[in-house]
Amino acid sequence: MRWLQTAMLALVLASCSDDERMPIGVPPDAERYCQTLGYILTDAGCTFPDGTSCNAYQFFNGVCGPSHTYCELHGGVISTESADMGTFTSLYAVCTTASGAQCREIDDLDSHGCP
Repeated sequence: MRWLQTAMLALVLASCSDDERMPIGVPPDAERYCQTLGYILTDAGCTFPDGTSCNAYQFFNGVCGPSHTYCELHGGVISTESADMGTFTSLYAVCTTASGAQCREIDDLDSHGCP
């Protein structure tokens, strides 16, 4: 019975953390983006065939490695946009195609071109 009380106390204390952020690590979409494009994902980030690399999350958001993005590999231009989410700012990559169409980079990858 004592161990049950100790376990419950530990759970209560763990839930009282002031840190409400997500767990540390690379978000699944950023990992998938890097690997779907055929690049190597390491703890250091996404490594490209030319030997350069950048943080996978930054690459996913178009902050670094623009020439290696799906968008630019298919003739578009990548840019990084931000959105005010109230309590935080979200970054995301936007692809602008040669025809001027725009879409989120992850949508571009998933649908093999801006819809």
